[in-house]
Amino acid sequence: MRYFFPLAIPAIIAAQAVALETKQLFNFSTAVAIENSALRPDGSLLLTTFDQGRLYTLNPSLPNPQAELVAALPGATALCGIAAIDTDKFAVIDGIRGNYSYTNETIYTVDFSANPINPTIQVVSQLPNAIMLNGMAALPVHPHVVLAGDARLGAVFRVNTDTGAAEIAFTDPWLTAPSNASTPIGVNGLKIAGGYMYFTNTAREIFARVPIDGFGEKTGDIEVIATLDDADSYHWDDFVVLEDLGVAFLAQPDTAIAQISLDGEQNIIVGGGDDRTTVVGPTSLAIAQDGKALYVTTRGGTVNGSVYASLTIQAISSILEGQDNQGDRDSFEEASRLLAELKDAGNCVAPEYCHHVEVIEAALTANAKRMMLSENSGGPGNGALSTSQLAPTMPRGGLLWTDSSLQQLLSQPALDVQFLEDAVRDSWSPGRYGPGFGNVG
Repeated sequence: MRYFFPLAIPAIIAAQAVALETKQLFNFSTAVAIENSALRPDGSLLLTTFDQGRLYTLNPSLPNPQAELVAALPGATALCGIAAIDTDKFAVIDGIRGNYSYTNETIYTVDFSANPINPTIQVVSQLPNAIMLNGMAALPVHPHVVLAGDARLGAVFRVNTDTGAAEIAFTDPWLTAPSNASTPIGVNGLKIAGGYMYFTNTAREIFARVPIDGFGEKTGDIEVIATLDDADSYHWDDFVVLEDLGVAFLAQPDTAIAQISLDGEQNIIVGGGDDRTTVVGPTSLAIAQDGKALYVTTRGGTVNGSVYASLTIQAISSILEGQDNQGDRDSFEEASRLLAELKDAGNCVAPEYCHHVEVIEAALTANAKRMMLSENSGGPGNGALSTSQLAPTMPRGGLLWTDSSLQQLLSQPALDVQFLEDAVRDSWSPGRYGPGFGNVG
């Protein structure tokens, strides 16, 4: 007989495709614009601000988290990009803020490794040729080297935080603002993942990526992933990329958080539309270490005449509290762990299970498209979950399962997953399981 794996794990994942909830963690009582954030190893957030060069920390796990001042970096009025360059050590961009330009552009390091409360702070590089540094990320292979985008020059600087050496790694028109832009800010948020430098461009209203090598050299053309299609927003700011899941989450001022698949599909997951007060002026995002929370920082702003302070928000997916659902989640996590161990041990069955998950993902996507065609919607569907988003080797219990193909499947009056079983069965080929498996008998 043919041996087929059960569909239990994808079904459990589908059961978690639920709406997001948000809660406020902290808000400043005075006008403090939070610009960017980074996660420390203990789960605390570091917050850069436009508050006289002040860097704050906040522990979101506390019952009543409070922003605590880490330091006021000298010679600065504004802190912008921040990137982890070692264990509990960060590079921070600071400068004196002007009118779409900065002076005294400087890279500091803030090192908590010797003292988790009172870090060692050093100036590592000054960049007199920079005009408006913003986003920054460390090179994965050489994390002491950072790339920092200059929103006015349309350039990416490469800075060695060990030696202080700084140079322009590359320039590109897609990093610039158009000459007639009312807001002359080009490259804004910047992250590195999977051999790409991802970035947003404020004036061009794009989310894009460019392939780079291990030293931050550009190795190909810039690819525009998505162009902003929300008339109520005017740009994307900072973001997080989960490349293994094929998705990014972006701060979308003035009042929304967007989810964008890496093939360009856009969804608003928090705020937007009639909800204009949950997030006011979002600026940056960070994913909690357990993958179950998305932290959002804001600069505040005015909505319908009301002034909202800058704050930190935790956006979490609803947790299914039922006893049976908890058991399903526990089984899912345990199955994921065991499968990972099997793969690491060279088990020939585990890779085949992942193949089935790929087939299931393709079947879900095809089914969603069929449903849309039958409804004569005429518009493209939302981006399908990536293979690894369904693969049990990447347990993300509760993380933002908002894919439309799953939502459409779950919305059926009578849940029918026969097409999934058919797809897995049809995908089987002799010998795929390796010796002793999958034989017809």
